[in-house]
Amino acid sequence: MASIWKNPNSKYLVACWTDAKGRRMKRSTKTTDKKKALKLAEKFEEESRAVRTAKQARRVLTAVYKDLLGAQMATSTVREHFDGYIKLKTPEISVATADYYSGHSKRFLTWLRERADDDIALVTTQDIADYRSHIARQAGPRTVNNSLKAIRTFFGAAKKDGFVADDPTEGVGTIKDTGEATRRPFTLDEIKSVLAASNPEWKSMVKFGFYLGQRLGDIAALTWKNIDLTRKQINLTTRKTSRKQELPLPAPLLAHLLSVNDGKPGDGPLHPHAYEVIQKFGRVGILSKEFAEILNKAGLRFAVAAAKGEARAKHELSFHCLRHTATTLLKDGGIPSSTVMHFIGHSTGSVSDGYTHPGTEALEKAAAAFPEI
Repeated sequence: MASIWKNPNSKYLVACWTDAKGRRMKRSTKTTDKKKALKLAEKFEEESRAVRTAKQARRVLTAVYKDLLGAQMATSTVREHFDGYIKLKTPEISVATADYYSGHSKRFLTWLRERADDDIALVTTQDIADYRSHIARQAGPRTVNNSLKAIRTFFGAAKKDGFVADDPTEGVGTIKDTGEATRRPFTLDEIKSVLAASNPEWKSMVKFGFYLGQRLGDIAALTWKNIDLTRKQINLTTRKTSRKQELPLPAPLLAHLLSVNDGKPGDGPLHPHAYEVIQKFGRVGILSKEFAEILNKAGLRFAVAAAKGEARAKHELSFHCLRHTATTLLKDGGIPSSTVMHFIGHSTGSVSDGYTHPGTEALEKAAAAFPEI
């Protein structure tokens, strides 16, 4: 039976009805007039029961809406909305984030098959739960939950734009990750083993990761323009958070840079191969795999190929663990948390920490806390 409903978070009434397949449907009326909203709901129900395909229903409902309210109904297919959202957001986000959304969008649209070209309002909570189960059969909990997070973003935008009255992802929770390995810091002996297994470029990148705690992508993107040997500092802007970092170079890292500096560094990349990868692909996947091979060679990580349909192997050590290592060493060395946050570039912490800006002396003390490797 057709009815109307008032969402407490919206001033507009929602039309509710049952379609030809027995599904309970909802659509924002964009009106506060109860009589008009109920008439629209009744007409939606009458017309939707007379059609047999989603495309027919979309055309009919749009026509009914315009006839009764004299306006264009907000409507979009799943594919149109997902593609439009990515196109809108791409200029505002990093290449890696755009790839993240594009990848999960493609996966969801492929799973929907022909339904990807149906009205997005036809996607139900059960559909999202079925999709979650589908991904869980192919990948681990982290991938499943990341995919759900991305899909929630798309449907959250659809609700905001008026394409759906209810977000179907809200009723579908993430899955527990009971087997994911916990990342941990490297020991100093492990780092020495990694250095011994690395070629010159990777040795340099490991040292940057250890002494500065920066992310792999930020290290790969470094050029000599980021280095001020005279002032003994490094200047960079993180790719993930756009945080500007101006840090003193720890003495061992400075010594390393002086040893590889030919006197005329110019503005070329510090790590040519890694720089080329990050510029060409915009993400660190290839470099992460290379580092995994170094860990294998150092006897710290053993790759086991997952069977088809199984989740990929999980490991407790990765390049990102150098960031954990740097953080741990600084905290163990008695460096204040606010200074550690600033040095490493963490974006979280208490509000007071967020307004704390350590001085040069504090940062130099942090830089001096690292042991030589």
